This record gives sequence, C-alpha cells and structure tokens, in this order.
Amino acid sequence: MIKNLLCRVSACLLFALFNLNAQNLLIDPSFENGGSAWQMNTSGGRSIVNNVAHTGTHSEQMIIPGVAFPRAVWQTVIDTVMAGTLYDASGWLETDAIAGSTAQIMILWFNSLTPPNNQVPAGYIRIDTVGKLSGTHPWTNLSQTFAAPANAVTAQVYLECTAAAGDTGTAWFDDLSFQVHPAVPPSLISAVAGEQVGTNDDYVLLTFDKGVTNLTVTALNIDSVIPLSGGHTWLSGFGTIGSAVWNPTFTKLLITLSVTVSAPTISVGDTISFTQGQAQSKAVLTGSFNSAASVRNRITSVSTNLFRVATTSGSVSFSYPERVNVQIVDVRGHCIAHLGSGTVFRWDHNSAGQHAATGFYFAQLTSNEHMVACKRFFIP
Repeated sequence: MIKNLLCRVSACLLFALFNLNAQNLLIDPSFENGGSAWQMNTSGGRSIVNNVAHTGTHSEQMIIPGVAFPRAVWQTVIDTVMAGTLYDASGWLETDAIAGSTAQIMILWFNSLTPPNNQVPAGYIRIDTVGKLSGTHPWTNLSQTFAAPANAVTAQVYLECTAAAGDTGTAWFDDLSFQVHPAVPPSLISAVAGEQVGTNDDYVLLTFDKGVTNLTVTALNIDSVIPLSGGHTWLSGFGTIGSAVWNPTFTKLLITLSVTVSAPTISVGDTISFTQGQAQSKAVLTGSFNSAASVRNRITSVSTNLFRVATTSGSVSFSYPERVNVQIVDVRGHCIAHLGSGTVFRWDHNSAGQHAATGFYFAQLTSNEHMVACKRFFIP
C-alpha cells in the first residue's frame, strides 16, 4: 500500500513538472521590459539597446573593452529545477568583429536555493555551454538539452563575453529560453491475449514503454481511451469488463474480460490504439484467448431460423433439420452439457446433476468440427 502510494505521489510530481513543458522559465527573456530579473545588465560595457534586436525592439549588448575581465549578465531560476530532469536552453546571438574572445551562453547549476550573485560565481556543481561565437555572425540560434546534475536545485542562465587584454568586439543577446524538455508521452508497445492460470477468465495485457499517469480504465471509458479496430468492443453484452488493473509502475495494464449476457467482440488481430496528448501509438493484439471459452468467437457465427429453441419449465428443446452435435455453454465459456448428435434435442436443466441457475446460456451446433450455428437463450 505504501509503495503504491509513493509511486502515485511520484507520478503526480512528475506530471506537475511536465505541465511546465513549453513554458519559458525566464523572466523578460527578450529584454523588452528593461531586463527584469537579469543581473548586471547595465554595468561596465553592458546595456539594453533598442537599435539591435532579433525580435521586438531590444536586446542585451556587451562591448568587449580590451581589458582582462569578462562581461557577464545572468538570471537565476529557482523552484522549478529538479535533479535528473531534462531542460532545453537556447538563445539568439549576434556578433561583430569579436577578436581574441568569445560570446557565449552557459548554464550554471547549483545545489543551493541562494547561489552566489557574482560576476565570477563560485560553488556551482557544473557549467554547461549552450554555444559560443567569435568573429562576425548574424543572428544565430544556439541551443542544447541538458540533464540537471544530482543535487541541483537552482540554475543560472549566464550570458558572457570572455576577455583578455587587447580583445575587441561586440555581442548582442536576445530571446533567451530555459524550459523543461517536453516529456515524450508513453507509447503502447504490445498487446497480448491470454487465459489466467487456473481459471477460464480471458485477459488482455497491455504494455507501455513508460509509466502512464492519470488514466483509470473502466467499463465507462475503455472503448474510447483504448479503442479497437473494426468497430469491436471490450464490453460484454451487459456493458461490463471484469477488471482493469495497473502494475505499480503503471507500465502494464491487465484487462480481464467479462462475458455477462454475451461476450465482447474483441479478437486476436485487432489493432488497439492509445492516445495521450498529440501522440498516438498502436499495437496489434497477439496471443490467444482460452480455447475452452471460445464462445466469444462462436456467438458471432451465423445463427439461422432453422435452429429452433423452445424453453419450457425445467427443460429446453432444440431442433435442426440436419444432423449436428449440440452442447450447452454458460456465459463464462464453460461447457456444462453435451447433448450428443441428432436433429432433435432436449436438455433437462432441472434434472439431477444438471441443475442450471437462472441466466443466459448458449446452444452451440457443430458439424464435422465446424460451427453451424449458435443461439443464446434464457432460463428463468
């Protein structure tokens, strides 16, 4: 119970984090609002200008002064950094005649909620370089995806021009972005039909390549969330399934089928679809259903008016114009009576050893091991 609860809590936390997909975690990433949240954006050769921009009207400009001291502007991202999570970092950079130096975009990772706000920071876990340019380049997009290192709780998006004595040039930065890497939705990778050991309960086991969150499968939604091809259904004639149970990691879904009133039309070879977000995956149902309970295949066989059924108190009579074999099968697929071969049959369901409960049953007619007809009837 505790383990399942922890799995669900963890899945919920990841789901909440993935909701940040495509959300830029930076404030004023294009410097259109005066560089809000950016540190040192108007100091020592650094300024926000309105005559050069990738989009909008403003960008961050850095002039390399010819002294051995770097120019740097940075913004700290907190609360949304989780160790091991993938992040996309990008930005646009234009350079003019940068010599002896480079303009670059970096990500500095820290294990503190209050990392140093210094021009030359210390105490970082790791530095990742998004990209760098020197010389003269038009607006160029630099981008990389990084996994936050272990123990990381904050990150700094760091814009810098390195410098040594005599270096020259100018760089402009615009349209920076730092966001959670879009989560790849889980995909359905296999679907296998089978019989639970020791029972006649047919099932389908669905396997996904990663955990599926926030999806409870019931008889009310199964045909819409994992639809079958050919207009087939998971539901019995009573509109039910047996159960739908996830494993603790939510990568496997075991669906037990019901045959109450009549069996579902799902069959081996059906294509099962699964959609989450904009992604859809499909798997063809393989394996086999319990042969002893193959009523699900047989009840769809042709049933003609030549096969007659008459129910009386305590017995049911059957007739067919050609010699056939008849057996009685209950809704669970169990054969409960063999009536032999002939053209006229009588089943005394209330006789000693043959007592049958109220409910639906199937009379199956076979000839030379082939199904001739199957008819459902009700015992009151």
